[in-house]
Amino acid sequence: MYSTFIKRIFFVALLAVLILGTFVEIGGIQAATWHTETVDTSAGANPSLAMDSASLPHISYSTNGELIHTWNDGSTWYFETIEDNFTYTFVTALALDSDDNPHIGYHSPHDRAIMYARFDGATWHTEEVVGSIFSIGVDEFSFGLDHSGHPHYVYNAMGSDKINYVYHDGSNWQHSTLFTLENGSRFPKLGLALDSADHPHVCFDDPFANDLIYAYHNGSAWQFETLVDSPTSSPEGCSIALDAQNHPHISYSDLGLSYAHYDGSSWHFSDVDDYFHAGYQSSIAVTDSGQPRIAYTHGGGPKFGKLLYASPLGGTWQIDTVDTLPYGQRPEQFELAMDDSNQPHIGYWSYSSISTLKYAKKKAPANFPLYLLILLH
Repeated sequence: MYSTFIKRIFFVALLAVLILGTFVEIGGIQAATWHTETVDTSAGANPSLAMDSASLPHISYSTNGELIHTWNDGSTWYFETIEDNFTYTFVTALALDSDDNPHIGYHSPHDRAIMYARFDGATWHTEEVVGSIFSIGVDEFSFGLDHSGHPHYVYNAMGSDKINYVYHDGSNWQHSTLFTLENGSRFPKLGLALDSADHPHVCFDDPFANDLIYAYHNGSAWQFETLVDSPTSSPEGCSIALDAQNHPHISYSDLGLSYAHYDGSSWHFSDVDDYFHAGYQSSIAVTDSGQPRIAYTHGGGPKFGKLLYASPLGGTWQIDTVDTLPYGQRPEQFELAMDDSNQPHIGYWSYSSISTLKYAKKKAPANFPLYLLILLH
């Protein structure tokens, strides 16, 4: 009897540790184990990640003159080439519709155009969205799908002081200028998210004015708010996500990685990582309960070459190292997404002279049922 009692005490303690540290979120506590893998060793530039309804990853990227869509069925990665007539693209952005069919916004240097590709369940279709675009940077472009599966873009063409918004209304492409940057400023960093009413929310920086700006469409007109007006530095590199109440959450770089969110009545700001180079790039997502998760990198210093992941924990930020790349390599152009269990997944480009496409996810121990069987025996 005493032995059985001790076993039960041990079982309860172990179960608590596993639940709090591995399986579910409680007050910001996360699963503790990251699993990383190489998806494509040939390049894997400019990846974009989306999770399907079965919590399986899909990634768009470019390599060797090809635009590629890859996906995993739980055990194997599959690859298909969508376009192969261009040498390189600075941009791909992926979203899945309600049937898990992939849609990709991208820039084609061959066509010098912003393009749209969609899969209808049997065949890929491509079309030009905006022509005469010689080049576009990966951070100057964002893409999303509304609930009807219609695509939306925000972009800044290289050399232009205009931030443009384009969407398909089901019949035609609708084009408009969202914002003109101050004094001919160039190269703003952009983020786009669509709310439950399919209204766009955009974050961007105005490099000349040193402003971080949040814009949203209320159904009638665009509304603008300046979130950061810095006299000494230029906030940049923003990423935006919306919670279940359509409230915006934004990560950005301003002499370190920072986070801003709106609670329905006011904005709140916090420093995530105050190291000078933190937030060189970032990607934000929110859980079902509205908790932020941020993947990011350092642009220099001792953490250069590390892919990092931040989540709030007890009034501060818990920072995990997702991957440490070999000397001379750095994570580039990555995207964070949450699955249906609120577990994080990241698609990223390991950039160097030999570049690879990589994928990371939080992974729970597969032998948890074995613990139960042993302890309950």
